[in-house]
Amino acid sequence: VATPASPILLGAQRALRQQGHVDSWRIQRQQFETRGRLVRNCSNSLAPSVGN
Repeated sequence: VATPASPILLGAQRALRQQGHVDSWRIQRQQFETRGRLVRNCSNSLAPSVGN
């Protein structure tokens, strides 16, 4: 199955997979930051001394 085009195809698939991984990581990071902000707001309203 090792044709001359397979390395190029594998490279393209890897690039696409990497791009998708970066996108999902960016989304996860946004969600994590939003969740952290919410938790920080809650903890600040409950106990202002905690978290600082």
